[in-house]
Amino acid sequence: MKEDCEMLKELTTSELYVMKSVWDLGDHIRLSHIVNQVTTVYHMNWKSQTVSTFLNKLVQKGYIESYRDGQYIHYRILISEQEYKENQVESQANFWNQGNVVAYASSLLKSSKLTEEEITQLQKTLEGLKNDLN
Repeated sequence: MKEDCEMLKELTTSELYVMKSVWDLGDHIRLSHIVNQVTTVYHMNWKSQTVSTFLNKLVQKGYIESYRDGQYIHYRILISEQEYKENQVESQANFWNQGNVVAYASSLLKSSKLTEEEITQLQKTLEGLKNDLN
């Protein structure tokens, strides 16, 4: 997995559905597994050839790599889902709030209808972050 915080190549919506399916399924998966995931979970009625095209684009963008094992091509994750999410938050904070993650998170939280339980969970997360600094 990539460690540095470089900006990742942007994904189209279709590529993101395929990549999310790969993240859902994990490493060393085949095309048929991905097609099934995209169809059953994300309700995309794409043929194998369409999904294969998106997988090739994800390989070119450095998100996954492909390798042959016997008669099948398998896919291995190079960019984790967590890394992608963190990159997206950083990118959005840079765009909307000049890199201020606190301002970005505050605007997200204010626009959400959080339950008391969710607020308690957020407070625990913030306390954990605070403790990690010590």
